[in-house]
Amino acid sequence: MKIITKIEFKDYLNWNIQMILRRPIMLVFPIAISFILFNNIDLILSFDIFSVIYVVVVLLIIIWMPIKTRQKIKKDFESNKTLQEEITYQFTNEKIEITGETFHSEVSWTTVFKVNELKDWFMIYQGNNAVNLVPKKNFTPQQKQDLRNLITSHNIKCKLRKD
Repeated sequence: MKIITKIEFKDYLNWNIQMILRRPIMLVFPIAISFILFNNIDLILSFDIFSVIYVVVVLLIIIWMPIKTRQKIKKDFESNKTLQEEITYQFTNEKIEITGETFHSEVSWTTVFKVNELKDWFMIYQGNNAVNLVPKKNFTPQQKQDLRNLITSHNIKCKLRKD
């Protein structure tokens, strides 16, 4: 099965946001900020210089973090030229051939660490931090199912969707 893909910045940004929001700390952080604000409501409403500074600092943190995160993601995307290339994936029973405009690699199914499937992506890991991002937007429904079957036939650790 042959799939031709190209990852745009918008797609890469959305994938990164999904990965960030999956972390437990991202659930704790907004709750902690809300807890701090609500527990100090009387201090905040006193409108003295300390309370104004306190509110401004909290708001800057809330606004600054997403802006800096987006800037870092953009810098990472722009610095990785191979990620921006049109990439062809050839999935066979023995291996995955990955061909870009400036590179070619082959990955045996036996060396694949794990595969995770998200709503819009197949993430094929060669290690804990080495991942091939394969956008599903170029797959037909049958190709998605064929790839799932191929992955499970090799007994690879995986989390696949059932749709």
